[in-house]
Amino acid sequence: MNFSENVLTLRQNSILNGRYIIQKVLGQDAFGITYLARDYQTGSFVVIKEYCPEGIVHRTAAFVLLPVSSLAESTFMKGKRSFLREGKKLSELNRNPNIVSILETFEEHNTAYLTMEYVEGKTLSEYVRERGGRLHWGEALTLLLPVMEALTSFHAMGILHRNISPENIMVTPGREAMLLDFGAARYNTGARSQSLDLILNHGFAPCEQYMIYGEQGPWTDVYSMAATLYKVITGITPPDAPDRLAGPDPLKRPSQAGADIPDEYEEILLKALSGDSADRFQNMEDFIRSLQSGRIDVSQNEEDVIIINFEDDEEDDGGGGSTIIRGQGGTG
Repeated sequence: MNFSENVLTLRQNSILNGRYIIQKVLGQDAFGITYLARDYQTGSFVVIKEYCPEGIVHRTAAFVLLPVSSLAESTFMKGKRSFLREGKKLSELNRNPNIVSILETFEEHNTAYLTMEYVEGKTLSEYVRERGGRLHWGEALTLLLPVMEALTSFHAMGILHRNISPENIMVTPGREAMLLDFGAARYNTGARSQSLDLILNHGFAPCEQYMIYGEQGPWTDVYSMAATLYKVITGITPPDAPDRLAGPDPLKRPSQAGADIPDEYEEILLKALSGDSADRFQNMEDFIRSLQSGRIDVSQNEEDVIIINFEDDEEDDGGGGSTIIRGQGGTG
């Protein structure tokens, strides 16, 4: 994407926070615009995400973002507060080699920004495409297991990603996978304010993400990671989750879709891809342990329930849904 394609983007060579010089637009989604920038204080490249929710703002000649209506203003401000809150929380976490670090948050142009480390490499989608459109099961597992293990530490702190897909995973020149855009679906402006088509990552989002009050937890990221594995070993994006529950499940078994996956791992992957969240692995640890052992291995204690309220804004309208961690007790 170049600067002339979208009137919402900042101009090339714009300066943010007194130090970041915008080089180019890397991408845009329903939540915001991502730029490559150079930090003139250090000379290094960084990635900057600008909170710019699609459809409810416009940019003035002075590059300020303004809501298009009073109703949009309430939605915009709520999302901006959440964006800054979650960005600050993520920036305080210890660095993980398989998850891109948030360096800082700041406000400018009436909106909010996240500065992230710049990672050289290719998206997992590009990496797979260059290898003929699919990976062998062993290579896919070697690439993605470290990302899954990194997610367990974030889940333990009550932080979900909610937007895992091959487009949000980078593969470095050293063939290490890094998860990008952590928490992208967390600072959305509410399912009631935008079309679900804009918010959801079709084929990778489980059913509970299609529901305004859907219960989300580690099992949500389990589904998206399993869908990512399915995509890279078959070359096929899984059907949208609601379509899988509306009638006969159209999802092909990986082996039927051309993947060279051993039978025991196919059953593990299909469990992680269950349309009903209660039938999935309830946490990433169980999924990882099963993949490592080659047999379905789940925690025996399903009694622990921890409710985590991510939407702690006093003005929250309740549209964010609840996040619950189930069965975190022991292992079998």
